[in-house]
Amino acid sequence: DATDIREAVAELVGLAAADVEIEITGVTQSVEQEVTFPGSVASFVTAEARQQLKSGLVSYLNDQLDGGSVSIDDVEIVSVRAAERRRLQSGGNRGVEIDYTVTSDQEIGGAFSNNPNFAEDLVAFTNSAGSAVPPIEPSEVFAEEPQISSEYTFNIIVQEDQAQIVTQGLAATVGGQTD
Repeated sequence: DATDIREAVAELVGLAAADVEIEITGVTQSVEQEVTFPGSVASFVTAEARQQLKSGLVSYLNDQLDGGSVSIDDVEIVSVRAAERRRLQSGGNRGVEIDYTVTSDQEIGGAFSNNPNFAEDLVAFTNSAGSAVPPIEPSEVFAEEPQISSEYTFNIIVQEDQAQIVTQGLAATVGGQTD
């Protein structure tokens, strides 16, 4: 967020954080995650099943985000394959590993990492998003920790007499890209 960016920029250029203001003008955040569901690959590979999974995830995110506007186009199902590494809690069924990426122009990472009931909530939204996927029991779903990456575009605001210090310090740090 802006506070973290301000502190990092101030440290890079040798100014006090109080002398630096950050105005965030854009954000792109991507979340990659693997979720293991019960069942067979055949239950999840159809276009209709993928659409239901994406719709459930989008509904979950928009429910979690204040004023969220994540769309189906922001979600990519990267792979659907038979689970190999872990057994689901019920029986010997290994299940299906589904890898997806969500990329948005808003901060979405907290909806994945700050919700201890993520798998349960995702299942509820996915079950209500259609019938292409057989009903899923939340206790049979396991979500890996999400991998979150963020890209911020921002303006650095300092006193006029400090602008040269900032420009030189950043040019030395980022190889000349100070637009």
